[in-house]
Amino acid sequence: MRAAYASASNGYERLQLFRIINKDNHDNDVVKKYVNEAFHIENEQITQLNPHKFDWIPDYIVAECNHALGS
Repeated sequence: MRAAYASASNGYERLQLFRIINKDNHDNDVVKKYVNEAFHIENEQITQLNPHKFDWIPDYIVAECNHALGS
């Protein structure tokens, strides 16, 4: 999982993998709420933009995920 996270090409993929790897183990409540409640894949299938063309996960969220995993 960590190798897949490290090789993920965008923030959306990283966020989904972070949910699996580090579920509910983040100290920052704002980031924890964002990771746990925003951008759930099952809610986006009908209306989502292509995450490979549009990387709309904020950089600070990806940076926090990277920091939490030691990446």
